[in-house]
Amino acid sequence: MDADYNVQDFVLGLPALHGQHSGNNIAAIVENTLENFSVTPETIGYFVLDNAYNNDTAVDYIAGVYGFNKAERRLRCTCYIVNLAAQEVIYSKDKEAFENADKNIPVSIIAAYERVTNAYK
Repeated sequence: MDADYNVQDFVLGLPALHGQHSGNNIAAIVENTLENFSVTPETIGYFVLDNAYNNDTAVDYIAGVYGFNKAERRLRCTCYIVNLAAQEVIYSKDKEAFENADKNIPVSIIAAYERVTNAYK
């Protein structure tokens, strides 16, 4: 928040992580970035990440450095969770049925696709 109590959003760009994407390596990059932007325990915000365990490890470390409760600041990416749920519904019984191989696509669909694409040549 600014001095007038207006919420301020700042998205920080992280440098490329070369090497293993372990929680400790991620934490080191995040910690360095937060220091470079003068982020303090009073100004640190929330972490929106996918469900990978290495993200938990990274936020756990950062929480220790900045003194916050990681359960309150580590948020799950809703789009990622919805994507996982949709994949489970779609692919749970026969994932191969959804491959884009010609053998899985009805001839009528292929013909319609070819008519449309040929119209724009």
